[in-house]
This record gives sequence, C-alpha cells and structure tokens, in this order.
Amino acid sequence: MEKRQVRELVLRKFGGFSDDGSAVEEPFSSLDDMAIVSLRAALRKLPDISPSSRPAEELVTLEGQSAFLPSARALISAWTVIQFDHDDSLTSAALQAAFGAGAFSKFAATTAATVTAQFAAHTAVLPDRTARMQAYVSLLDWLSPEELRQVVSDCDEVDFLSPNNIGLNDYHLWNLRDRDWEASLKSPLLALRKTEYCVFWYRWFEGFMRGEPLDWELQRRVALIDDAIWQAGAEAVADEIARIEVDWRAERAANANRAPEFEPDNVAFLFDYPKSVVAQVSVASTAIVHNFEVFRRETGLNQTPEVLEPLEAIPASLSRIGDILASQARSDASEQAMREEIGRLGARVAELERALAEANTRIRDLEGQSWKRIAAMTVGGANLFGVLAAAVWTVSGDDIGARKRLETLLEYRDTLFGGAGDAVDCVPVGVPMTDPVEV
Repeated sequence: MEKRQVRELVLRKFGGFSDDGSAVEEPFSSLDDMAIVSLRAALRKLPDISPSSRPAEELVTLEGQSAFLPSARALISAWTVIQFDHDDSLTSAALQAAFGAGAFSKFAATTAATVTAQFAAHTAVLPDRTARMQAYVSLLDWLSPEELRQVVSDCDEVDFLSPNNIGLNDYHLWNLRDRDWEASLKSPLLALRKTEYCVFWYRWFEGFMRGEPLDWELQRRVALIDDAIWQAGAEAVADEIARIEVDWRAERAANANRAPEFEPDNVAFLFDYPKSVVAQVSVASTAIVHNFEVFRRETGLNQTPEVLEPLEAIPASLSRIGDILASQARSDASEQAMREEIGRLGARVAELERALAEANTRIRDLEGQSWKRIAAMTVGGANLFGVLAAAVWTVSGDDIGARKRLETLLEYRDTLFGGAGDAVDCVPVGVPMTDPVEV
C-alpha cells in the first residue's frame, strides 16, 4: 500500500477529516485519543533524534543545545496534560515546551523526530480544536508507511481498549507482530543509557516501549520543571530530576499505607486538648495489647485467629496518634500526619468490621473453637470494644460514617461473642484473668 493510501486510511480512522486532510465538522470520538495516537507516533520517531552529522553521545550532553531535550520535554509535558485532564499549570508548561521544541527545530537541527515531537505536543495542548486536528495532519506527513500503519493499528486499538478501561498509553508502543520493537532501544538512543545526564530519559522512553510508563506523578513533576532550568541544559535538568525523584520516592514510602478514604477533614480540635486525647488512645491501646497477652497465655495459641488479626494491628495506630499529640505542636505538618494516621486507624477498624462480619456467617463452625470462650472474656470483651469505639469516635470527630462503622462493629461483636451481660468482661490491665474484677 502506498504512503498516500495509508495516510488516507489514517485520516478516515478518526473521522473529522476529508481524504485531503482538511478538517470537517464530523466529531472525533475523542480529541485526546487523537493526541495519544500522535504522541505514540512521535515516540516511535524519537530514536532517530540525532542528525547524522553529530554523534548521539555528543548531542545529548550539549547544554541548552541538545536536539533531544526540547523534544523530550515537549512529549512528557503533552503526555501529562492528557493524563491529568488538561490541568492549567501543565497545559501552560506544555505550550511553552512545544514552542521551545518548534524553535529548536526551526533554528538548529531539524529532523523528523524533532518536528513530529512538536506537532504531537500541539495535538494535545493547543486550545483550538481545528488547530489540534491540523497538527495531527501535519504530523502524518513526516511518518514512513510503516509508521503510518502503526497509527492505523493504534486507531483500531482505541475502540478495543477503551471499553475495557485500558489506555493506549499503557499498551506497548510497537503493536504489530512483524516489528522488532526492541530495535528502537538501540543506537542512537542507546547512548542515553550511557550518558550521565540522560539516564532518566532512557527509562522514560523504555517504559512507553514496554507499555509500562513511569509513574505519572513523577512525570508530572518533571514536566513542571521551571523553564529556566530547561534552558540551562541537560546537566541542570538531570540534577533537578534527581532531586525530584528523591522527594517522590520519600513521599511514596511515607504514603505506602495511607487510607485517604478514612482521613478526616478536620483534626485541629484534637490539638486543643491533647492530654485527654493521648490518655484515651493510650488506655485503648494498652488494653488491647494486655488482653492479647492474656488471651495467648490462657489459650496457648501462638498464632492469632484470623478474625482477630485486624484488632491486634490497631494499637500501633493508636500509639502513633498519641505520639503525634504528645510530641508535636499544632502545625500544617502535624495536622497532616494526624489525618494520615487516623486514616490508617479507620482502615484497620474497617478490616476488623469485615472480619467479624465474615466470622458471623460461619458462627456455628466457630462455636467448636476452644479459643472463642477465652476471646469473649479478653480480646472480644464488650468493654474492650467499648473502650476502642470511644477512642476511635474521639479522634474521628463528628464523622457520621465513622459512627455508623462503630455501631456496626459493636453489633457484629455482640453476635459473635455475646452481649455485655453474656460473658465475663475484658480483663483490665495488670489483673490476672482468674480474678473476677469488673471494668
């Protein structure tokens, strides 16, 4: 099939164009789908970024003059615009990046790779619908017949992937079986992996090649690097990316166990009377720990029954909440730390609720377990759950959702272990189980 015929087929795939490339009024299925197809086409061109007269190793290290850096900046910025729903700050950065890529192509080293990067960025970020469509048509003129067939394949995949909630940006870049796509990782782009200033960019490109893009939040932060740093050249950009990655990894580690759905909006009130809150969470935490010690001693079990595992994890969150109040003055940072820890506590309470609900569906099976009677007098005691509920209620504030969860939790406990008057109550801290002392 001739290039002209393939190009016409590509235009018909999206609709909205006549065969000569002029825009008509028929709507696209999605302008952003068109932009993603364009960006993928530009990425396939990227390995040919280097003009033949200049070695890739030299090209990627030229400060402020690299052919690669303006194009990579334009592409990463445009990708994040699509991914983050045309966020204003990203769109502004991407427009600046696209302009920079175009200026470089005009005045320095024009190659098919630099030009397609510019046009692809325009399909994502230009404010005018017709201008975005025209950029798409212009990009097609720079593609080889094989690359155009890849675009046809991408257009076909859009209809197949979208209903399955899979995006093209998470699909391997070369999607035709007769293509050795790993060849695109070889020279001259292979030089990126060997170049101190461009290791990130090799990982970035390889991620798209394999259909496993780098974390989008990381890409967003790179796209928002200040223009002055981009203009300072590859070394300055590499230093800034290294700093961004350190911060990003630290935040990921800190947020690994976060449960935002359980984080309260307001925690300021907890800092008004911190000593009373610390005392309350401390009593609950200590009571749970102590009753588990008694439970193990009386049952001889080394392994906690599955239904009780979420309860055993709760004291850690209660203790950290107490530590924050006891050691930190009220500030934006301490309030955020408190929100996150209350979120973790809420998640563990929800896990306990689910575990008790599941246990209630097989209550007859559990009746034969020797540990259940001991649990009812220790870790499953009504007073212990009451102390826990009071502590969780306090730190959750007036959250109605938290109140409902606690009420449901107590109902599940009563069904499984009996009401407050149905068994010996939980064992107070420091009191042997054999001593019948009321709490």
